[in-house]
Amino acid sequence: MRGLQTHFNERVDPVLLRELAPMGVQMARMDMQHTDDAALVQMVGETRETGMVPYVIVDHASQINLLERGDHAEPRNEVDLEGPSPAEYRVLIDECAEVARDRGVHLFAGAVSNFNARGFAYLRAICPLPEGVGASIHCYSAPGKGGGFSEAKVAEFRSIVGAKTDVIVSEGGYHTAPEPAPWFRSQARDRGVQKSRLTQVREAQLARQRGIQPLPDPALARGLFDRTVRRTDEQSTRYLREAMAFFEAHGFLGYVAYQLNDGVEDVPLSRYGIRRVDGRWKPQAEVFRVGLDLR
Repeated sequence: MRGLQTHFNERVDPVLLRELAPMGVQMARMDMQHTDDAALVQMVGETRETGMVPYVIVDHASQINLLERGDHAEPRNEVDLEGPSPAEYRVLIDECAEVARDRGVHLFAGAVSNFNARGFAYLRAICPLPEGVGASIHCYSAPGKGGGFSEAKVAEFRSIVGAKTDVIVSEGGYHTAPEPAPWFRSQARDRGVQKSRLTQVREAQLARQRGIQPLPDPALARGLFDRTVRRTDEQSTRYLREAMAFFEAHGFLGYVAYQLNDGVEDVPLSRYGIRRVDGRWKPQAEVFRVGLDLR
């Protein structure tokens, strides 16, 4: 399934949601960790009515009781960056797995931030997963780069989670904001201590509610001569197509592109969207359509 990150604890206009399935979006990943029960039921229901499969990020097992048979769920997000400890997370997985089995919900666990040593170490600490629980992972690496998107990395991931375990890339994408050029990338913030994208979204939401203008991403630190580069929309689209084709060919059940909307600021977090601030669709929105030549 080809999915899209759509919700961040807030409602998406149902009219906009209904545009996604005809575009080929089959799954909507919804961060519902900090949503009250009534709002969660409403938003998941609106998503389900479009024909897309809800893939719901939950904070605790009781939220899975609000889901229906056939829905997907995932406890927490990028736990290798934000915690909890592997031991605490494994307890949460077991609690969620019990509820998910009773509800007929397909549970995925892991949600580590990339195909890298830190993510793999965390997965080793929580595996083997309970029977019937799939493994999720994120991918923010360009084709052929060391952080992921390679035969060797997928093989290592499979060796940890199990050859027969259902697997999914539950978040991945390619922003079009300025970033340090490769030869100056050491100036950027180390990904190992970077906050997850969902946490950055929540912090930006709180800042706006308080009337505070979010600060630019430190990864955009420039030298004397503006030593930055940026991907074009066409490059980002090509990378997404290649990622979807690669992971489909390797037996992953889905790839979830991050994210629905661009933000206002010209910073990485705000330039992953497939839709511009003014509501126009970007070229990236075409990657979901079935029948595209993805190679």
